Amino acid sequence: MVAERPRGRCRKSNLFIPLLAAAVAVLSIPPITLIWLWSPTLEVDYESFAIPNYNETAIIHPRLRPTKNRTIMIVHVGKAGGSTFIRSFYPQHHEPGNILQRIPVLLPICHMHACSETIMQKATSLLFVVRNPIDRLISAYKFSHPDNCVTFDTARRMNVTNDIWGCRVPRDARWFYRNCASTLEELANVPFSTGTANNNKSSDCRQSIREMVGGNRKNRLSRAQSTHAFFNYAHYKNVTIDRLYRTATNIMTNNDTTNYALNASSSSLIVIEPKEILVVRTEHLWEDASTLDQMMGGSGNFNTQQRDITHGSENYHTHTSFLSARGYERLCCMLDEEIDAFEGIVQRATNLNASEIMDTVREVERKCGILAYSSRRVWAKSCRDRLDAADLGYH
Repeated sequence: MVAERPRGRCRKSNLFIPLLAAAVAVLSIPPITLIWLWSPTLEVDYESFAIPNYNETAIIHPRLRPTKNRTIMIVHVGKAGGSTFIRSFYPQHHEPGNILQRIPVLLPICHMHACSETIMQKATSLLFVVRNPIDRLISAYKFSHPDNCVTFDTARRMNVTNDIWGCRVPRDARWFYRNCASTLEELANVPFSTGTANNNKSSDCRQSIREMVGGNRKNRLSRAQSTHAFFNYAHYKNVTIDRLYRTATNIMTNNDTTNYALNASSSSLIVIEPKEILVVRTEHLWEDASTLDQMMGGSGNFNTQQRDITHGSENYHTHTSFLSARGYERLCCMLDEEIDAFEGIVQRATNLNASEIMDTVREVERKCGILAYSSRRVWAKSCRDRLDAADLGYH
């Protein structure tokens, strides 16, 4: 005899509880996240998108595009403060008279591997949130270190589990943090030292560190060790600015530096206006954001008291955070090409003036000790020579 399925009130209560839980979960998700989740099938006519309180007759700063239909593609470079800044676009954080917060942000945003060329072509402006590339790499290392998965929260006086990559690092990548770069000092110094000078770290460790720091695109393990080190400035520049340049270059004629596109109806070449590149620097986050909004004719008001999204970094373990001045300069050496990519983005920023761009570049060079050399080229050669000498000394 087959037992009957439960009926009546018991069956209803069994359905009611999971439905209630699902409703609460959905309501707790921020609105922009819900849009993001739906974005693969979301179709919006951005040309006629209504922007509340958007003053289209405002006087726009001459360095910016005089457009009434500005749309933004945010390029979220990991560990550069982007999460904190992006949250200011949520409706609940909108400030009176702020235009920047009300400009349509095309979704999904460009983050890690998700950088849609279709979205980029729709956008009038690319908005980068950037940070000193060495400081960003250090933050990525700490974010990816398994030891920082559980830390002691001094404010709450209890151990907490942080929502970081270090909690999800694959087993083969954990070996890297246990045997090659268990401390930040090891990450910076092992590639420059002989085996005997650094506890006989293997040549595999030396190579693995250099590939992880440089975001080696050919080594699958580099991505597993630190996703944000892997998706670096060189990556984001390649899939945005460089991709636009390559697209234009493929259809350029007569070696002209102007960007052209083929008009399908007439088979004639028409001029493409370059994308507007906007940059907000983490070290001057709200100052840059406020100035940019004012350049668009807005009030410049932002809620600068909102809590930063830190992923628990204020409680990370000391051995993953301490770095000597020499170690910092050695990381700079391994990030030579990354510094170039960072500067290539900053130097294209239309919202930053020449002095701000120069100060940003010079500050990186100052912290890296580059200014002590006669030129960047001489410094870069010195770095390569030291790494080569260490390789020879090891063998």
